[in-house]
Amino acid sequence: MRAYVTFYLWTQSILIQLFGFGSQSLTSLSRVLSSILFVLTFLLVLFSLTTITRNRYASKVVNLMIPLFLILSLCPLIMYLQLGRINEINEIVRLYSWLLLLPLSSIAFNKPEHMKSLKRAYLGSFMIIMLGFFYENLTRTGISAYNLNYFFLGGIQNEATASLCVSMMSFGLFLPVLLKGKVAFEKKYVIFASISFLVILAILKRSAILAFPLSILFFGYNLYRSGAIKIKVLHVLSIFTIVFGLILTATIYAINNPEIIEGRTKDFSKFEETGDTRYLGAGRFYLAGIYIDMFANSSFANMLLGQFPLSSDIPQNPGYLNTIHNHPHNDFLDITLRGGIISFFLFYSILGSILILALKQLKRSKYPLLSTYSALIIGLFLFYLSQAFVGTLVRLQAMSYFSVMLGSYLGLSHYYFKKNIFEKRSLINSRREKNEEN
Repeated sequence: MRAYVTFYLWTQSILIQLFGFGSQSLTSLSRVLSSILFVLTFLLVLFSLTTITRNRYASKVVNLMIPLFLILSLCPLIMYLQLGRINEINEIVRLYSWLLLLPLSSIAFNKPEHMKSLKRAYLGSFMIIMLGFFYENLTRTGISAYNLNYFFLGGIQNEATASLCVSMMSFGLFLPVLLKGKVAFEKKYVIFASISFLVILAILKRSAILAFPLSILFFGYNLYRSGAIKIKVLHVLSIFTIVFGLILTATIYAINNPEIIEGRTKDFSKFEETGDTRYLGAGRFYLAGIYIDMFANSSFANMLLGQFPLSSDIPQNPGYLNTIHNHPHNDFLDITLRGGIISFFLFYSILGSILILALKQLKRSKYPLLSTYSALIIGLFLFYLSQAFVGTLVRLQAMSYFSVMLGSYLGLSHYYFKKNIFEKRSLINSRREKNEEN
């Protein structure tokens, strides 16, 4: 099972890079391979369902997934039968694929010694993505970030996908492991994660430039609160210096370039009037307004079960909106519109239950590895939530990195849950034996 999850991550790292080359054959190949991976993962989950449901945490996730999948499948299936729009179902399959990895990972990586294997899986993904960047920048071919011919994206579809992919993958490089009985991060992996951050900087202008270091800083803060391992003052100062240096630089840049903030907050009509691309960011607010109005004007049934909006359902607009208008660029809106209020509740109940578990175990757990992993999961959630407001992450292949970490966390949590019960029973039995001897 561990071999399959590793194969899945590495294959997805390759598939992520096939879209950006502009080849229809490569794009079709990527979709076919993604569908095959989905079917294989689905079958493995079915075959392993008995094992998965023995995990007290993973079983709760599966119980919420089943109605979520049924509701999200309903509208696309009806529209396919009525209109023949099979491409709309492909969008939902992407969401299913990474969500299915979650329970599967809970049985693939469910022991402390498995964390090393998982970390190597993320290292393999790191190498695949970075080799793609290296090749594209060496040959200067393919898509460049913001079409500036400055940093080429290694075949990845766009700079948003690239920054999210690198960020999510980098959290896996911070996975804690046990070395000689003590929790460690391994310096070489921290160096690799630092390289990832330099790549995020090179991609330019994306919110991940601030969201990633802030999430890592929050991870460090929670790690300090947990008391799981001793943190050197020099490391804390280094992280604080980097993060606040970036915030200060961004603030100074925004003050000196007020049109950037204006372009991100004013109405999209300013771009339509001037043609100035600096105002493209405001298209997100324009789109959000359209989709919120669509939801407000929908029937009660659609509000509950979703309406799966298509690109033809909203007004056509020139330029920028022609490329992004088929979804609201906001995970919360996307899930609510496609699956209704019920799907929103189910989906965020899955993620929320894992976050609550991490918050509880951060300080309560007596096992340093679990406390450290809890701090990392909380930092990962901060990154996801910060990005979910400005993008539709749930249908990106990069979410596989996110899902495997959550699943392995559930597996490790269950392992320590059983270990704690065993230790308590052993302690009770030993006390009984001593009392009997006395």
